[in-house]
Amino acid sequence: MKYLSLLFVVALFLLSCQENKNTNLQEQETKEVKTETEANFLKFGKEISPDGAIDAKGLVAKLNSADSVQIKLKSTVNAVCKKKGCWMTVPIDEKTEIRVRFKDYEFFVPKNSEGKNVIFEGWAYKYTTSIKELQHYALDGGASIEEIDAITEPEVGYTFMADGVLMN
Repeated sequence: MKYLSLLFVVALFLLSCQENKNTNLQEQETKEVKTETEANFLKFGKEISPDGAIDAKGLVAKLNSADSVQIKLKSTVNAVCKKKGCWMTVPIDEKTEIRVRFKDYEFFVPKNSEGKNVIFEGWAYKYTTSIKELQHYALDGGASIEEIDAITEPEVGYTFMADGVLMN
């Protein structure tokens, strides 16, 4: 009887340990999936998540009713600063791009980011870009002297000040 009781206690112990292993395994698998999803993104600036990002093509409609809006957008990089990676442009409709700059120059993106998918969060607003600023951007973008000299008028459009960027 003594051995039977001892066998029962050992069996109970082993069964309870097995249940904990399964629970721990499930928790570990959940953490691995989350880490794998997060690992698909390079992160720049403030910590942001991909949740709630809208397509950048919806920005114009939002800015028609306000001068500025805090928003999280997703798009593809068309161009990036070739000197430091201190700005990038992304399309917001078939003909228009928005220049995305980074808050207080706290971070930059890789200089080879063209074609990468991005999610960025911050403030979008209407903006008039001066001739001098446009020429500076053209120089940073690798434009020729002739292309830079051809810039003779300011540009009215949209700009974005990003707090954080995710890129994959």
